[in-house]
Amino acid sequence: MNQIKFFILLLLSTMVLGNLVSQERYLKLDSLLNARSQEQRFSGIVFVAEGNEIMYTNAFGYADYARKIPLNLSTQFDLSSGSKLFTAVAIAQLIDQNKLSFNTKIKEFFPELINAKNINIHQLMTHSSGLGHFQIVKGFSYQNITSCIDVLPFIKTEPLLFEPGDSVYYATSNLLILGAIVEKISDLTFPEYVKENIISKLDLKRTTFDTYFQVQDYAGRDGRFAKGYIKNEKEQISEKNRYKDEQALVVLSAGGMWSSAIDLFEFDKALFSGQLFDEKLLTPMTEHHVFTGWEGTYFGYVFNIINVNSNKEGAGHAGNSSGHHSFNFRYENRETTLIILTNYGFVDIFELAHGQIEPILFDD
Repeated sequence: MNQIKFFILLLLSTMVLGNLVSQERYLKLDSLLNARSQEQRFSGIVFVAEGNEIMYTNAFGYADYARKIPLNLSTQFDLSSGSKLFTAVAIAQLIDQNKLSFNTKIKEFFPELINAKNINIHQLMTHSSGLGHFQIVKGFSYQNITSCIDVLPFIKTEPLLFEPGDSVYYATSNLLILGAIVEKISDLTFPEYVKENIISKLDLKRTTFDTYFQVQDYAGRDGRFAKGYIKNEKEQISEKNRYKDEQALVVLSAGGMWSSAIDLFEFDKALFSGQLFDEKLLTPMTEHHVFTGWEGTYFGYVFNIINVNSNKEGAGHAGNSSGHHSFNFRYENRETTLIILTNYGFVDIFELAHGQIEPILFDD
């Protein structure tokens, strides 16, 4: 046998073996998720792609358990903090257009924020600004809040937890100021900016700015939005309670968007291929800037970089709310995207991702 034929046969056998290993992994993943679903320990979507090829996706459970409306790839889930990636993209787009930089200070846009005058974009995007949570400021209410800029008077009275750059604290105020900067530069509300520059550009038909109380009573819902479920004091699964303030607008730049698995995949493909901003910016966006305090995890620019110094390192963001959780990460060195969306609020999505799914996908 000549060398060329030998190498061709070797390549073909390697490809066949690789396909068999890949198939075995996805069969094992499907078995795990089916078992969890049958045991009422998972309801939602798991989506895996290698490069741009969808390798596995399945829906388990219902968007509405009372009406037995099944979940599907187009069902929208509350992303919670998972929607922060849209904020990251908005800021990267403005940097790409030379309208600000990672070193730009807040005072250039909002000099009235005296407590935050020395904070820059880098510190906001890495949660190292010293700011905390604007919702706990005395007198705060979502009533009459229609933009990120509307929140600034409350952030203005918020005391710093530490001097900018001295420590790290994951906080909503950082993202609200980033959203306010987007509004200041674009002369659009944050939802308007995202719709115009990301959602419409990518034709994301199932990515919207909705609050939970709005979709809960949406007359034409029919499974478009997944109801959220929790466990009550008797450990029984029940529908998530409403927010106390039913007029609350909670969809700003810190979290609260709704999206589907297929839309998130289209968003991820565009994000990591330079369709939304110069691909060169991906390097600083996903750099290990600040240790989060969570094992193996660093803050990039809004991105969470997980499993650092392992063959499972990924960049993305998760979101946790009482009724929905999201997990959306790109594992660059494995060319793999993993998206998990669940409407079982009692599921530990990090244990599911790190403890069960990642070992199936990545352990040799």
